[in-house]
Amino acid sequence: MNQSIINQIQKYNQTLGMLYQQGQYEQAIIFAQQTCDLAKSYSLTNEVIYADSLNLLAILYQSMGQYKQALPISQQALEIRGKILGNDHPDYAAFLNNLAVLYESMGQYEQALPLHQQALKIIGKILGTDHPNYAESLYNLAVLYRS
Repeated sequence: MNQSIINQIQKYNQTLGMLYQQGQYEQAIIFAQQTCDLAKSYSLTNEVIYADSLNLLAILYQSMGQYKQALPISQQALEIRGKILGNDHPDYAAFLNNLAVLYESMGQYEQALPLHQQALKIIGKILGTDHPNYAESLYNLAVLYRS
């Protein structure tokens, strides 16, 4: 694994985060696609950094209301994250929450519910019910029930 390429992709992802915060979604999407392509060209598609890049791309599409583009990317990011870290990892739970929120945005509440519940269970088990991530996950579930 080429650490310099991974470092470069991490820097790109940081730049994506800044573009996202500035509301420059279209620029960020182009940049995110290039970042994913770079990871692919170095056969990093089964690495955490690629899953992170995909997740950022999905969030960008979601922010622009392009849910159909975001959904398969978010699902792929979750699948890769699960293969690498396992299905009982807090980062996997974060990706579950992201996918659940995407389903909510699409009005597909029945798909969102089990994802939120699974994320809450993982976070409670691994980080504990006093952890801020647990409170955030519980809040996400409450928002879904309110919808």
